[in-house]
Amino acid sequence: MIRRVSQPFIVALLVCISLSPAVMARADAEPVQVTLLAGEEYVGTIDHKKTRYLKVTLLNRTAEAATCVIAFYRERIELSTDRMGPDEFRTFTLEGQDDRQTRVWTTLNFDEFTLNVSAGHIQVTIEKPMQLR
Repeated sequence: MIRRVSQPFIVALLVCISLSPAVMARADAEPVQVTLLAGEEYVGTIDHKKTRYLKVTLLNRTAEAATCVIAFYRERIELSTDRMGPDEFRTFTLEGQDDRQTRVWTTLNFDEFTLNVSAGHIQVTIEKPMQLR
């Protein structure tokens, strides 16, 4: 059974009138961190007005191997492998505790993504910058 874990990327600003656009831009760029166990799925969305890249960093939190697959969607339809890349490129295998992998994608072809953990316990950090530094 897959338990969907959804965490919105929109930062709610209660007093946005008093904030300058530069402050708001920094707030939107804050990384999102979530921990997923085997069988859990994370669903994220992309706002093309605020980001051009998706940077995903995965950190294995257990001594055993952990595996995670990312998939991309446009208007809720999964992209074909020729558009989102082969399974080997979208599959993360983290061999031991504190093993880390990072990948970056451009967001031009998709507006939603999922991360499915099939084994282990993974800490996910998601960043959506407008520019890469």
